[in-house]
Amino acid sequence: MKPHYGTTWDELELTPRHTSWQMLRALRHDPPRQAADDPARRAMFSAALEQSEQFFRAAEASDVDTRPLLLFYGLSQSGRALRAAADPEDRWARAGGHGLRVDGETVDGQLSSTLVADQGKGLFRDVARTLNRASLPVAQSVGALTRLGRLGSRFALPGYEPDYGPLVLTTDGLGPLDLARTNLRAELSVPAGLWARELPEVGVRTTSDYNAYKEHVRARLAHYPTLSEARLVERGLGHFDLGGVGANRTVPLEWPTRPHPGVDEVDVALAPFGDGDGRDVTVYPSVPGSDLAAHPYLLWWAVLYVMSHFVRYEPTRWAQIIDIDRSAEGAAVEYLCRQALDVLPELIHRTLTRPMPSADQ
Repeated sequence: MKPHYGTTWDELELTPRHTSWQMLRALRHDPPRQAADDPARRAMFSAALEQSEQFFRAAEASDVDTRPLLLFYGLSQSGRALRAAADPEDRWARAGGHGLRVDGETVDGQLSSTLVADQGKGLFRDVARTLNRASLPVAQSVGALTRLGRLGSRFALPGYEPDYGPLVLTTDGLGPLDLARTNLRAELSVPAGLWARELPEVGVRTTSDYNAYKEHVRARLAHYPTLSEARLVERGLGHFDLGGVGANRTVPLEWPTRPHPGVDEVDVALAPFGDGDGRDVTVYPSVPGSDLAAHPYLLWWAVLYVMSHFVRYEPTRWAQIIDIDRSAEGAAVEYLCRQALDVLPELIHRTLTRPMPSADQ
């Protein structure tokens, strides 16, 4: 049965958290993928989801002093459910460690500047492999990860905006569905300041001007691995420009090897390329050191791991970070911890049930 995610919740356009958890509970009667037929996988799927839900319920009843620890364990247990359902390897049940490490030399500063990387093994790396998404082979700051994933964006942690951030891919804006159209087409919404280029006046433009523009856009597209098979659509023979006007422009794309969806397939046509529901999905770039795309599930995981590290091993420093009267990060941390309660249940459900895109699709 196709899930209903709702349209709005606390400014986030999300399903209310209690509904998302009920949707997750419903999965346990009819687990997805390999957990449906393998008794051992089914048992792990059910037990891990039950523990995940209980950790999140405990997190709701806690304050920011300890909430990140409970959120982290709740999310990581959902990762065990994911591996039980979707990991094709025989060693899907191996426990291992968390698989992440905090750079100890950076914990004396702000939360946003603390660096985290994967250890090359462990649960985080295993889940990233199951999703065919980027782990963290090169250490990244918490601030960079939150901005890459637009986590807690209303009260953002300090950090630089990424050169390549998440983008929205949509089937809207290309006219009505047409049986004569053979290739899948979609539009990618991009920031004009980074993607657009000035062309000479119409009378003096040359083919080389258009070719240089296309190469500029292709170079930027190369940072989005799930779009590797997409081709630029030229609105006029040999001509190329971004669509629309203003701060956001559109890049028209097509997939020569994918058919344009029928009326009943529009809502799932873009699922292989990103996270979302309906006629648009969010497409994520690769991360440093990896040729795979980031995934919001893994970005949240890494951020919560660092926050839980402070709670467990640096309680004095954590108390300073969350001091709302003295810390520049206090409000951002509070909001991030509260937003996680709303964002993660739906994200877990999406990640467990939707076909995950891969770079070779």
